[in-house]
Amino acid sequence: MTHILLQFYIIERGNQREKDRERANARGGAKGKNKDDGLTPEQRRERFDIMSMNWAQRKIFLYNVTFGLYMLDPWERYLFNALVIVLMWFIFYNGYRNLNELCKRHLW
Repeated sequence: MTHILLQFYIIERGNQREKDRERANARGGAKGKNKDDGLTPEQRRERFDIMSMNWAQRKIFLYNVTFGLYMLDPWERYLFNALVIVLMWFIFYNGYRNLNELCKRHLW
């Protein structure tokens, strides 16, 4: 019985996107996708550039918020970042040395 219901559910969900589009058009069209907002493409592009952050800025923001660095003084932030860089250097350097020895011992 559950197998039949599951099969019926999968068949019904197959054209869900088309059904949703038909319902949205019947309600009055796509309200959020209206390109006639009185702006030229250049103005729209400029607005998008102003409103959005680039990838690196988003990652820096995420790093600051995740580790709570936004509430530190600038000198504390520099100290913390320096410690993170030194720690990462130790991890990568020693990982490279151990991987190199492992490869020499077992692969060569």
